[in-house]
Amino acid sequence: MRLTLFAFVLAVCALASNATLAPRTDDVLAEQLYMSVVIGEYETAIAKCSEYLKEKKGEVIKEAVKRLIENGKRNTMDFAYQLWTKDGKEIVKSYFPIQFRVIFTEQTVKLINKRDHHALKLIDQQNHNKIAFGDSKDKTSKKVSWKFTPVLENNRVYFKIMSTEDKQYLKLDNTKGSSDDRIIYGDSTADTFKHHWYLEPSMYESDVMFFVYNREYNSVMTLDEDMAANEDREALGHSGEVSGYPQLFAWYIVPY
Repeated sequence: MRLTLFAFVLAVCALASNATLAPRTDDVLAEQLYMSVVIGEYETAIAKCSEYLKEKKGEVIKEAVKRLIENGKRNTMDFAYQLWTKDGKEIVKSYFPIQFRVIFTEQTVKLINKRDHHALKLIDQQNHNKIAFGDSKDKTSKKVSWKFTPVLENNRVYFKIMSTEDKQYLKLDNTKGSSDDRIIYGDSTADTFKHHWYLEPSMYESDVMFFVYNREYNSVMTLDEDMAANEDREALGHSGEVSGYPQLFAWYIVPY
């Protein structure tokens, strides 16, 4: 009886030891990286990426990034920019969607909204302020070309968004309209939080898109539901809840 009990104890200890030493699955590794990003532990997340690459587990990074985008985690962009500025450019190039590289290298891009497929542009107004509109037809002229300039503060990356034709930056108006939304203008300077925007990635039907939020008001950029006579739509900062609705409020950011 004593021998049987002793053998049983040894077997339990062996199982516990094997469980402790069992290799972590790729799914567990991806979840650990995902959670490090979600809670903002970017140094830990960067270290995990380096570790996974040494173990030839780049697909783990790709899976974690996929989960972050599918779940619409704002920290995804901050994490990617931390990698980009801390010797992790090749990780961003290899395991993040191409849009991240295009934005970080400040390439000229187009912003096209998902709902209406209008391209963002600036147009002249009678008071000499340029105002942002979505163009229903033009997808190729310089009017619809933009450049993102990163601004890193307190581990958060924001962007100044400049029209390459007008050399003006997008700015959200101080005053709310009748619908509580704010007009988006062009401005020759970009020295306030009203000129700063942050990107929250999202995925819809396998397409990577971005919610574009204003830093000052946390309003998301959208287009008016009503069309002008020429079928263009005015760009607005919308203050309502938009999470989970990329098909209505998100934008494609594509090379010009």
